[in-house]
Amino acid sequence: MLKICFAGGSGHSDRVVRDLAKIPDIQAAAFCRSYPGERTRAIEPLQLKEYASFDEMMDVEKPDILVSDGIFCSHSVYALEALKRGVNVFCEKPVATDLAAYQELAEAVLRPGAPLFWGMLTSRYQHCFYTAKVLVEQGAIGEIRMMNSQKSYPFGRRPEFYKQRETFGGIIPWVSIHAIDWMLWIADRKCLAVSGYQSRTANRGYGEMEVNAVSLMQLEDDIIADVHADFLRPAGAKTHGDDRLRIVGTEGILEVRDEQVYLLDADHDGTEPIVLTPPPRTLFEDFVHTIRGGSGGLITPESSLYSTYVALKCREAADSPTEGMLRI
Repeated sequence: MLKICFAGGSGHSDRVVRDLAKIPDIQAAAFCRSYPGERTRAIEPLQLKEYASFDEMMDVEKPDILVSDGIFCSHSVYALEALKRGVNVFCEKPVATDLAAYQELAEAVLRPGAPLFWGMLTSRYQHCFYTAKVLVEQGAIGEIRMMNSQKSYPFGRRPEFYKQRETFGGIIPWVSIHAIDWMLWIADRKCLAVSGYQSRTANRGYGEMEVNAVSLMQLEDDIIADVHADFLRPAGAKTHGDDRLRIVGTEGILEVRDEQVYLLDADHDGTEPIVLTPPPRTLFEDFVHTIRGGSGGLITPESSLYSTYVALKCREAADSPTEGMLRI
């Protein structure tokens, strides 16, 4: 029986809740809040025991898995402590909000014999992005030359910690990272250099919080990739988010929009959606499958770290946009 504890619940803990019923011999046991008054609505259906402190919870419960999903600056803090205790970690992204914390975490994650560490790279498990990955691997559009992505959300009501860079981390590590990850994953290429811009204008009094950003990346093999992210989606929109991806290849163009995939090539006119291919497992199910020795997981400890690293370097470049491309 695998026992799970939660440190916070401010992000994608709902992915764990969704998958628990289909995973045998697993039990959600307890949680602690990552800051006073934290809303942990995603895990409320589990009716878990609450501890006043992280250390007490870990000492008493001795879990096999920690879900690190608190205030964003705490992701690496809880993850690092759990890894030191020999506990597997399922961590919200970004896995760290600054490069110093990232480096300390990376050393713990990559040391020989370390427990399993995965970031919550949720887009890899959306059928549309998984299908795009499969099509590219099959050579549907030839060699990738350019990739364009979009992440758009409504502003809504955000917790107070969004007002400080130190606790929020920024729109690029929190929002753009999804698109950064799906492009790195689908292209299967490293990032060589980045540049970008971001803006806090019209942030409704939310201090240091950016509301829109553009990141430009140079990938291996001379692939150009960019991400547009914003919190400016109108309240009247029919969907919460608007995720888009366009990949230009030497033999065709692939687009993801409205959670569908469209292909424009010699045999497809780009108007009819392609039949979607579901991934072998859902996100948390795949994590547990890997803990139990299974193969074929869509995430690795290395990719969990790397997407955060690139996002943090994109943020660094956007902090000083006049300095041009930043080699990474």
